[in-house]
Amino acid sequence: MLKEGMFCLIKFGKKQYMENLLKKGEVCFNPIDEFRKSIEKERGDSNEGAISLQNVKLKEIKAEHPGLGTYVFKPAPNSVFRLMNFNDAGYLSFSSYAITLKAFQKNNEHKISEKMLEFGEYAIVIKEPLKFINCILDNLKDKKLPFKEGMIEYLNLSIEEKYDLSFFNKSEDFKHQEEYRIIFQSLNSERCVIYIGSIKEYAVIVKTEDLVKNKWNIVNKKRAPQ
Repeated sequence: MLKEGMFCLIKFGKKQYMENLLKKGEVCFNPIDEFRKSIEKERGDSNEGAISLQNVKLKEIKAEHPGLGTYVFKPAPNSVFRLMNFNDAGYLSFSSYAITLKAFQKNNEHKISEKMLEFGEYAIVIKEPLKFINCILDNLKDKKLPFKEGMIEYLNLSIEEKYDLSFFNKSEDFKHQEEYRIIFQSLNSERCVIYIGSIKEYAVIVKTEDLVKNKWNIVNKKRAPQ
């Protein structure tokens, strides 16, 4: 999706981190595998970093041991097993919630899910998302860090088939996160912080509760020519 269709970014988190982002432009990139290992309901994603995923029904499982011999296990009928390959070594990610024109395709309203409360009590609303994004990307370019960026595409990963995935695919279970992501590969897998300078000019800190209890509305929405 073109960033030109994005008119607002929201970063949820603890007040301290939101203030650091507002005042100093402190942007934190975290290791991809950190999200896969996390047990937090909204941050944790067991599929994070997968490059392929396949759901299969196994007729039997055979285990061989040099001393104990061979054992054959019969899974419960219609049990589905998930086979995955990962390739996320050194990849770091910065994500935020994006409100785009797509959110208003069906009607003139958009409501942020209450599930976003789990990310933190506070949120920073970035009213000039393109300016913010370009500041981050320019910083990465100066550091000669190759990056990729874009909206997450949410997929139904429960069907019995094989999926070829990227860092911009997630299960539709996370659709309510409306995630925009920037990733780059580092020489190590440690958390990385960059600074883009104060964003007070075009951002504001609010309570997450105030965001999720109100609706976003488009006024004077024009229909496309027939």
